[in-house]
Amino acid sequence: MAQTVKIKADNDEAIVSAMETITDRLPDAYIYGQIYADELLAMMLADAYKDVIVFARAATAYFQGRGICEY
Repeated sequence: MAQTVKIKADNDEAIVSAMETITDRLPDAYIYGQIYADELLAMMLADAYKDVIVFARAATAYFQGRGICEY
């Protein structure tokens, strides 16, 4: 049981750390889009934002106690 609690705490910490990193980097993505505006970059930025949203949804479900699931 103690090992399960430690694993959950480690997972919680990893998710929070990832969310903090994403929060720090998202403004840079907007700046890159303004400086290097082209169709390929726009598609790449859209994919990155989509991935962030999917990750955030999974993190929310995890923290609400539903575990990790696919969306």
